[in-house]
Amino acid sequence: MIFGITSLSNQTNLESYYTEAIEKDLVQKNFRLIKDPDGNYVFARLQRNILDGYEGVFTDKECVSLLYGEPLLGESSLEKDHKELSTALFENKYVKFKNSRGQFSLINYEGSRFKKVVLAADKFAIRPLYYWTDGDVAVFSTSIDMIKSLPFVKTEIDYDSFAERLALGYPLGRNTEYKNIFCLKSAEIVTISHEGIKNDQYFEWGHIPQAANFDEQFCRDVYDLFLDSISIRLRGESTAFTFLSGGMDSRALVGALVDLGVNVPTLNFSPDSSQDLVYAKQFAEEINTPFKWVCRAPSVKLDDIKSIALEWMRGERIEASPKQFRPDIIWSGNGGSVGVGCVYLNEEIVNTARKKGVEDAVLKYLTYNKITLPLKSFTKKWKYHFSDYLLNNISTEVKAIDCEDKGQALFLYLMHNDQRRHCYDFYEKLNEYSIEYQMPFFDGLFLEKLFSLPLDFRLNHRFYHQWYNCFPRAVKAVPWQTYPGHLPCPVKCDLDLDYQWNKPDRSYIYSFSDRYKEFTEGLTLVAKKDNLGPYSRYKMAFGLLAHILGVRDYEYLISGMRRFIYFYEN
Repeated sequence: MIFGITSLSNQTNLESYYTEAIEKDLVQKNFRLIKDPDGNYVFARLQRNILDGYEGVFTDKECVSLLYGEPLLGESSLEKDHKELSTALFENKYVKFKNSRGQFSLINYEGSRFKKVVLAADKFAIRPLYYWTDGDVAVFSTSIDMIKSLPFVKTEIDYDSFAERLALGYPLGRNTEYKNIFCLKSAEIVTISHEGIKNDQYFEWGHIPQAANFDEQFCRDVYDLFLDSISIRLRGESTAFTFLSGGMDSRALVGALVDLGVNVPTLNFSPDSSQDLVYAKQFAEEINTPFKWVCRAPSVKLDDIKSIALEWMRGERIEASPKQFRPDIIWSGNGGSVGVGCVYLNEEIVNTARKKGVEDAVLKYLTYNKITLPLKSFTKKWKYHFSDYLLNNISTEVKAIDCEDKGQALFLYLMHNDQRRHCYDFYEKLNEYSIEYQMPFFDGLFLEKLFSLPLDFRLNHRFYHQWYNCFPRAVKAVPWQTYPGHLPCPVKCDLDLDYQWNKPDRSYIYSFSDRYKEFTEGLTLVAKKDNLGPYSRYKMAFGLLAHILGVRDYEYLISGMRRFIYFYEN
């Protein structure tokens, strides 16, 4: 993780911004401090060099640079990659960035000519990098909490971005839930100086030349690149701790690792008697990998899962040689479902984008994925404001993507927003866990090749099923879980097992005591909080009454109201 405060003007004294309390807090959290003797900057980097022994700090007479993650320009070290990209930023020559394959954030502070800070993200901005400036000082961090906790950063909730998170799970573009705090977009370089903010983009995903068709050789070429994306991240290791679900993505990852001769202990979090568990276990037995299962009950939170994963890896390492793997790294299939399988889209949505326009396609996309805002619970003012908000703003995001095929632009919208934002919760809490993810599905070179195949051949997991023929035989030997509306699994499945995307009826699995806890929490918020944001106080009160009586399940309203209070008060 990275944090920094820099001056942008010779008249700015950092002493009024940077305090001993901030420094003490950083030191306690195991951050290494890099301070300018002349008071122009203070940088901090988390001292947990899990990916490599390299500390991620590069300094010379002209600039100071910090690296978070691994660019993977080739087989070279992180230190060499860092210096090459830092030099490229300093010289305003971004060609080197186009060759990057990994996930990283990079910061240059240049004070020799005139003061400025230059921020760079990987090709899909998988690792977050946030920034704030008042024109005299710039603050940046890989954790938004570290920025908004500063006493001089006055946060104000952005109602529009909050609504986007409520409906989509994330704000759109570079916005956050707070006004004046932004994050980098895919392949973006942001320059902050006393003159303002400049945004550049070093790679255009919409400009990749499209192939005419795909055949067995294309599948093999993509598979070879996938193996290479794994090999370059292994760095010679012979063991890779890996999440394994009952779906296609983690299975592809495990199959490729085994194909490379790697020992793959696997970890599964899923409910008992589910396809996710049974199919994962069957596959682990078929491909002969160690398998550990932890029951994912409603009481098990994401933080618990990460803690369990860490304990499991540390326990398994007792029997292994330290040279077999880097400590505290776990492999994940993140990115495969959208990147390779193209979930959330179908032929009708894509063809509508091409023939009728982006707005009509986005409307179908929202309907198909049941994405909406709880407008009936909003006040009259906010109900009117947000009536067509999602349609208009998502359409604007799609149109901003420079891509001749509007169907492909809609797909890239998901990669630029949905996929990168889903990784942020983990990366922003990296200081709480000595653990790193390896996610080869986000490899830059692999995705360039994959996205050269026209979207029509990739929809509904069509390419994915053909691609599976390149993997070891065990990958297709036992059933796997598939998405609704996508190509079905060709292997006979057990239909009696619970299906991941069938939402259970909470009226049966939740007791009155659970509803009562949610009711009392919601009632406390309605009665005691001055600002409920877009929510109508009396509508929420009626909703809470219906919830406690079991007439309707309004837990999502309580959760949304709780989320607004958090952003508003923090």
